Amino acid sequence: MKNQSINRRNKIISSIAVAAFFVLTILVFAPGHLFLTNPMEFNANYFELLGYLLLIALPVFILISIVLVFLPDKYNIHQKVVVLLFILSFLLWLQGNYIIWKYGVLAGGEIEFNTLFLIFDGAIWIAAVIIAWIKSSFFFRFVKFFSIVLIIGQVISTSIMVYNMPDISDLKRYKIDSSNKFVFSKENNVIILMLDTFQSDVFQEIIVEDESYKDIFEGFIYYRDTLCGFPTTIASAPNFLTGQYFDNSISYPEFLKKAYLSSNSIPMVLLANGFEVDCFGSCIYKDKKVMSNLIKGGQVKGSTILNLYDAAFFRYLPDVFKNYVYRDGKWALSNFPLDEQKVVIKEPEIEFDKEVLKLYDIAFIVDMLSRANTIEGKPIFKYYGLMGLHHPYLLNERLEYEEMDNSRESYKRQARGSLQVVKLFLNELKNLGIYDNSMIFIMGDHGIFKATLNIQSAVPLLLVKKYNSRGTMEVSEVPVSLSDIPVTVFSELGFEGEFHGEDIFSLNESTNRTRTYCFYNWASPGFSDWSKDYLPPIKKYLISGPAYLKNSWHMTDGTFIYKTDGDLTIEWESGFSVPQGGSGNTWVWGSSEGEMVLINNTTEERRCIFSCVFSTGYDEPANLSIEGDLINEDILIDRYRYDFRKEILVTPGRHYIDFLCDAREFDLPNSPSSFVFKVEYFKIS
Repeated sequence: MKNQSINRRNKIISSIAVAAFFVLTILVFAPGHLFLTNPMEFNANYFELLGYLLLIALPVFILISIVLVFLPDKYNIHQKVVVLLFILSFLLWLQGNYIIWKYGVLAGGEIEFNTLFLIFDGAIWIAAVIIAWIKSSFFFRFVKFFSIVLIIGQVISTSIMVYNMPDISDLKRYKIDSSNKFVFSKENNVIILMLDTFQSDVFQEIIVEDESYKDIFEGFIYYRDTLCGFPTTIASAPNFLTGQYFDNSISYPEFLKKAYLSSNSIPMVLLANGFEVDCFGSCIYKDKKVMSNLIKGGQVKGSTILNLYDAAFFRYLPDVFKNYVYRDGKWALSNFPLDEQKVVIKEPEIEFDKEVLKLYDIAFIVDMLSRANTIEGKPIFKYYGLMGLHHPYLLNERLEYEEMDNSRESYKRQARGSLQVVKLFLNELKNLGIYDNSMIFIMGDHGIFKATLNIQSAVPLLLVKKYNSRGTMEVSEVPVSLSDIPVTVFSELGFEGEFHGEDIFSLNESTNRTRTYCFYNWASPGFSDWSKDYLPPIKKYLISGPAYLKNSWHMTDGTFIYKTDGDLTIEWESGFSVPQGGSGNTWVWGSSEGEMVLINNTTEERRCIFSCVFSTGYDEPANLSIEGDLINEDILIDRYRYDFRKEILVTPGRHYIDFLCDAREFDLPNSPSSFVFKVEYFKIS
């Protein structure tokens, strides 16, 4: 009787433990981890999300537990099913955390499966399930213990992620209200339409090849020599909306708040001067002093939960089941209409097929054509951030969905499609009778990102239409920066104050000015997921002359680096590029003269090995001199890698090491810097 009682209790505990492991892994920890690794992507609070996830998981847990507990012991049915569920739970955990392959860009179209990985993936699952079924009596003895251990392990890892998550609660106090997204003023509008990643040189090519594209921009001036401030949206958007430059001296959330609450902030200044300010885009500080279209944030939307579950199931399920979740971009859960529906004022005359309606920019223009309206009595500012030319290239010149390769021609075809979207946008403003009463900016925020600075990517599209401007599009060679947009808006509206930048309309083509561009390697390990408080090391360039000419660019000695917590760190300063590459191999380009700083952040001496690989771009030997208080070496290097290794004793503080090299310059097309050698695989161990 006593043994039966023990067996009964063991059966119940094992069933509950395995059910909890399964349910918590796939319904709580999986979506929670995805949320925590992409906190900027969701306008919600983690702990509120956790509450919803637990509420969803609870009935599933109870149901599975009851089923397992009441399974018969005859023929070892209970034992086999419990072990099978444990193995499936373990495989889900293993797949989601360790067996992770690359599947291409998930933006519609087919998943890019690797056949070998698919076979390997399937073999692991099949073998594990078969072994677990055959050896169920052996595994059953351990399922309770390992279920609890793996649950505790996931609790600990989640807690660490929550602890290390950047404090962005200030950015989530509010969420965007889209109810008046396309409501314009009959009297006065300032409109910025941003097309992500649109380079100026591609627009120039398009209007030369087909002049009909000029007709889209009636009354506009095309500023061919426009410089952006940064290589990606995260720093570029606040730069052109506030004129401020991020420099890693404070955290990014702090910078957003400071920039958008500054006296140079377009949204804040216009709101303070009686405008309704509606912003629809990323990288904006959500505050009632900055924007009008805000409502209380932090609430978890049903669509957020479904999006997280789609992503979690895709990541945790074996490859053979992934397309049942992804469904060629028609995600299994995300298409359920749980959130508020939009009010349609009129049906747009143009029709699009269902495939292309999945693209954000097409959905945007259809939304505008359906809902655009006007009101009287109040000036309005609108900022819209579109996908534009952001990869993947899925929108062709006929506004059709087409999966295109990652080539310049595909980029240009999407550019033509993006310009057709702009045409529909501007025509609708004319139909509403507000085109003349609007000051309009059509712009890119940066060009195609490359790990090594390419000057073409620093020259984005910029077209500007003043109030009541008509006539053929003009082309200007005036040297402007996107950071000039705030003062240009303020000057055109007649506002007075201490503003940064230059009024674009007050400049002429003979204006001699020095502009600033700040480059960082967004592909640096751990940064491109938008989850860090700081950006990678930033290198400052000064541009005197046309931004699209290489000889106008001058690399400064300044490198803006965030403070790290590592015991020993390396900073590449004057004469060196920012670090390139990824986690497998990080490198820097070096000029004929450069300086490295090796830092011991502790209070004790550290004996260590500094190692790296030096090379040039040519066969002939070149002299490389390394001088400093830690290293003094003269070596010969060429295109064949020179392995350098030096044992050093590093005292607390900063140690400066100078490099002198007489090699010939690397052939780096469109790079504004003169680099002569390369340093790879550098590390301190």
